[in-house]
Amino acid sequence: MHVWGAIGLYPLNPSSGVHVIGSPLVEKATIKLDPKLYKGGAFTIIAHNVSKQNCCIQSAKLNGKPLNRPWITHDEIVNGGKLEFEIDILPDKTWGTDLKP
Repeated sequence: MHVWGAIGLYPLNPSSGVHVIGSPLVEKATIKLDPKLYKGGAFTIIAHNVSKQNCCIQSAKLNGKPLNRPWITHDEIVNGGKLEFEIDILPDKTWGTDLKP
């Protein structure tokens, strides 16, 4: 679970296919997907400005589109692409407020 946490994701319930988003500890991580199982190639997570002091999500984009929900699906990961975070010292209390599926 430490690896999931370090990249800013946590599989809440593996059978549900939902991963809760948390603050990543690393600037960049790439999950290489097995081409025999998934056509996405790779899924990359980038955390701009992350540091020991800067650990709060300001905003997120999934494949270039704004993402304002605090979770991502397994299908979104295995389809490949990029999850990009803007990180700062204080939280943006409006980010992650969209709870609709």
